[in-house]
Amino acid sequence: MAGYREHISVSGLCGVCYGLTATWMLGFRPVQAALAGCLTWVAGMLPDLDSDSGKPVREIFALLAAVAPLVLMRRLEEWSGGDLEAAVLAAIVLYAAIRYGASALLKTVSVHRGMFHSIPAMLIFG
Repeated sequence: MAGYREHISVSGLCGVCYGLTATWMLGFRPVQAALAGCLTWVAGMLPDLDSDSGKPVREIFALLAAVAPLVLMRRLEEWSGGDLEAAVLAAIVLYAAIRYGASALLKTVSVHRGMFHSIPAMLIFG
């Protein structure tokens, strides 16, 4: 049975191959290909997202919690009426909600080798 290390290794290799192929054969710019390769690598953790050991959950939710507020920063500033301090506070709250709240919620509603190890989950994430 594949473990966390195998998921990351194989998805990393797939991400490198995908990025190189996207650049050479599909006309992607190198930055686009690198982003696609990194997303492929991160997606290798998704099948074990419901693992009781917690490593994939910690990695994915830490990454998502860090990236989501950065991506949404302009929107948070708009929602706060242009107040940068309020937007930063909202970003911190968003980080904590994703990092701790969403991961705890996922642990309570999922079982290992359950919904994330299925063909429909693969199609949804794909």
